[in-house]
Amino acid sequence: MDRDESALDELKTKLPKINTIHADLTDWNATKATVMALSPLDHLVNNAGIFEGTSILEITQEVIDKLV
Repeated sequence: MDRDESALDELKTKLPKINTIHADLTDWNATKATVMALSPLDHLVNNAGIFEGTSILEITQEVIDKLV
């Protein structure tokens, strides 16, 4: 899954045997529906993350919630 559909297209070109899914993991309901539609899953790599560019000394709970 990725929000960047062009990156997924490039990956699929390089590795044609894999399945890619375009999704925005910040949308909880859409993500849940996407995952449920894929069941059963044999393998899942959960590698979502963002970079806020905030100093660890100035980080807020809101930023931590986004990161996790």
